[in-house]
Amino acid sequence: MRIQQSTTAAIIAALGIAIAGLFVGIGFERGRSADRYVTVKGVAEREVTADLAIWPLRVVAADNDLTVAHAKLEASVQKIMQFLAAQKIDTTGATLANFEVSDAFANQYGGGNNAPQLKGRSPAMMRRLLVRASFCAAVQAVERMHEVV
Repeated sequence: MRIQQSTTAAIIAALGIAIAGLFVGIGFERGRSADRYVTVKGVAEREVTADLAIWPLRVVAADNDLTVAHAKLEASVQKIMQFLAAQKIDTTGATLANFEVSDAFANQYGGGNNAPQLKGRSPAMMRRLLVRASFCAAVQAVERMHEVV
């Protein structure tokens, strides 16, 4: 009777190990097959034509006299606006922003020992012109040109 109990216990343990091995194998199989499939739900891409173009332009002018540099900067902005209007781009949505003045001599790294290297450099004024237009094809055509100013 004792031998029969130990044989029954050994058979039950062997079946348990075999079933556990089967479950482990199935888990590995599922894990590897998950790497090979992609499920996409509700996402699609397509080309669309934009209905608004935002085009930032940086305008820079330099001169030793700041009033002359400012006049050059304003003249450049006017030339750009005239050019855009000639290309049939609505300039009513254009705005000016970010007025900056930079001087190499006033820069914290510009003076002192570097002064001879900076001789002849003028203070520069920079202004950002932001053009917003609804006719995107015209803006793209002008952006490809290389003869703005």
